[in-house]
Amino acid sequence: MTKQAASAPKLCITVGELSKLKPCADDGRRVRAALRRLNCDPGYCFSAAAAREAGCTYSDMIWAASAIAMTDDEVARRLTYFVNDCAIKVLHIFEERWPDDQRPRLAIKATLGFLAGRVSDEEWGRASRDAWAAWAARAAWAARDAWAATEFDAWQFDRLILWLSEAPPKPLRLPSRPKAVATKAAA
Repeated sequence: MTKQAASAPKLCITVGELSKLKPCADDGRRVRAALRRLNCDPGYCFSAAAAREAGCTYSDMIWAASAIAMTDDEVARRLTYFVNDCAIKVLHIFEERWPDDQRPRLAIKATLGFLAGRVSDEEWGRASRDAWAAWAARAAWAARDAWAATEFDAWQFDRLILWLSEAPPKPLRLPSRPKAVATKAAA
């Protein structure tokens, strides 16, 4: 992925840069062919939106962005915001089922704090491990419900494209706990 100065990142990728990321053979051929159908200029730099228009899937985009994030701090930061937005979007599902378990909410808050420079790597790591423990214990059911919702799939792909665009969106706000959850937790 090509990147300009930190103040104005250029978030796009050429077919050659994509090939250097070493995608699996079948997916790599399919994605390169789709991009070339959209624009056959080998120097053309595809945005996430253009790649989607060319027929690249959500999985293609996540894989490429994750591979790029290994060496590009700005892409890693944007993906962290994106993942946090996804967690915020489905948090209510978890909280309705397990109102006493604050681990996912605390991890979301820690991630926002980390991205804002207010939470240390250690604190963020601890909150993340706690959230993974909650997921292993319970959140898989909430995630299953969320993934089953077709509208979430579309929202998630749209949100990924926004986070990989020149001007990223504002992060989603962490909502207050639903009243039913707060009432159950107090009981």
